[in-house]
Amino acid sequence: MAYVLVPFLWGFSEAVFFFIVPDVWLTYLVCVNGWKGIWRALLITVAGALLGGLCVYGVGLQWSSEVRQVLERIPGISMPMIESSWKDLAVRGEMAMAVGILKGIPYKIFAAGAGSLQMNIVLFLVASVLVRSIRFLFSVSITLGICKLFFEKKVPNWKAIRVWVLLLFWGA
Repeated sequence: MAYVLVPFLWGFSEAVFFFIVPDVWLTYLVCVNGWKGIWRALLITVAGALLGGLCVYGVGLQWSSEVRQVLERIPGISMPMIESSWKDLAVRGEMAMAVGILKGIPYKIFAAGAGSLQMNIVLFLVASVLVRSIRFLFSVSITLGICKLFFEKKVPNWKAIRVWVLLLFWGA
């Protein structure tokens, strides 16, 4: 049950208000289980993020100025970040979301901005699926690659320390 509920709720929560990315759970899963079961967790996380993004889109559509103030209260988000991201959305459209993930800009900012700018909801949802899927897949692929390359065969008792390695990675 945790393999379904945790990724869905984490994807949803991070898209709406939570500031710790679902990549933390996904990288843990891939580190512990390898590719076994990760595809399902990825899809479920994207589904949660999509539902959360849709909710935030709706809030941005109805309460554009208020949503900015709420977003600014989330750790790691500032008004200049919101304003520049929304300007990018106005100029580049959905492509701004793809560029934004490379800059570490939270998805919720783009979801609220897309609603505020009354962007096409279908295009927003398609872009959301692509952007979130690529981000999560990248995280788990890099994590698994690092685990296999540097630890799996070189560190005795690797399975016992892998969680500590992840904690160091995400805590850095």
